Formats: sequence, structure tokens, C-alpha cells
Amino acid sequence: MKYNLQFKALALVALLFIGCSKSEETTSVINQSEVKLKFDQEFAFALSNAGSVQWASSDPFVGTIDNSGKFTAQHIGETTITATSSGRNVTAKVIVEPYITDIVEPHFNYGANKNAIKTLEKRNLKNESSTDLLYQGQGQKENEVYYSFSGGSLDGSILTFRSYSSLATDLARFYGERYNYYGSTDDAVFFESKDEKTVIGISALASIGIGAVYIRPSSSSRSSKLKMPEFVEKIKSDQTVLSIIDILEK
Repeated sequence: MKYNLQFKALALVALLFIGCSKSEETTSVINQSEVKLKFDQEFAFALSNAGSVQWASSDPFVGTIDNSGKFTAQHIGETTITATSSGRNVTAKVIVEPYITDIVEPHFNYGANKNAIKTLEKRNLKNESSTDLLYQGQGQKENEVYYSFSGGSLDGSILTFRSYSSLATDLARFYGERYNYYGSTDDAVFFESKDEKTVIGISALASIGIGAVYIRPSSSSRSSKLKMPEFVEKIKSDQTVLSIIDILEK
């Protein structure tokens, strides 16, 4: 009887050991549970103890992942990476962080009245008329912020910049890491928001300098989106704009 009890106990321990080993062997582990990148960087995800793996990103705007597990960052934000193997899911978080944090964009909630914008805008008001608001830019890179109103409602805004040596690089990074690059003309470069409701055109504005114009496109056609609005003064070709285009299209 004693021998039988010892044998059963040993057999039970062996079964438990085998069961635990088998479970450990089949547990899939991702090589990194959280990754921080910039918008122009990549990271290679891998899943151990797994055969065929399917990869997916919850927000392709933030970044995409291919069949090999290579994640390519696109824009600032957060996305969840899911690796699926043998019906099991393993996830990881990717945080895409900005290069440029010292530029504050103007508000572009179209249709808002002047009082609403004045409540939201924290910069110092320089001038006000029946159709516009002008604010002093903050920090070392901004010059001025201009809001244009039509019929009492906001129809666009302009953020102008001081001139300095790395302006083209900074603007290519700042807008490239936040918006989709949409295209360019001879004298302007254009970006589009994720929801496609705002277009930003960067150009040299007459008597103002380099400025980013925020507008709501009048239609979904490409020609309308690659066009500056009527409230913008005549634009001219500028080396800074050409440099931005060169950086974006490398």
C-alpha cells in the first residue's frame, strides 16, 4: 500500500511537471511590450514560441506593421500592435513622440465666432477688426497668429514664423509628424489632417514671411486642396519652401 501511494505521488508530480513545461513552451512572448519612437523610425517586433504570425496595427495613421513584424512609424500618437498566432493574441503598445514641441498651432474649429477663439487663444492679442484677430506668437519660433472671419465665423487661420537657419527642417518635422503630406506646387507645400477636414499650406506670404495657412477645403478635389484661400495675400517662391519639399520627398 505504501509503495502504491509513493508511486501515485511521483506520477502526479511528473504529470504536473510535464504540464507546466508544455504550457511554458507554448506561451508566445513578444520581444517588447512598449516601444517609443519618432515618426521617421522603425522597430522590429518578434514573437517567440510561435509559428506563423499575423501582425496588425490598431491605428495605421500612427504606424503600420508588415508581415515580418517591422513597424514603421508615421505620425505622433499611440497604437496597439497585435500579433496573432495559433488563435492567440499578444499585444504591445507603440508611442510615437514628437520632435518639435515648442510650436503651438492656431485653433481651426471652423464656424466658431471671434469670442470663442478669443476664449481659446492664450497668446497676446495685438489687433482686432470686424473680420480678423491678430496675436503675437509665443516662443522663439513663432512670429504672429492671424484668424480670418467671414460672416462672423472662422474660415481660416495663419501661423507665421521667425526666420532662422533650421526653419525648413523644423517645419518639415513639425507638420510631417502630425499630418499627411499631401503634395506641393511651385511655391507651397500642403498637408492634410487625419480626418481630411483641414488642409495646411506652407508658403512665403507677401509682406509676412513663411506662414502655415489652415483652411477647410471647399471640396474633396485635389485641385481645391492645393490652393491657398482668398484671404491670403499673393505668395512668392521661397528657398525655405523648396527645402521643405526636398526634405519631405527624399
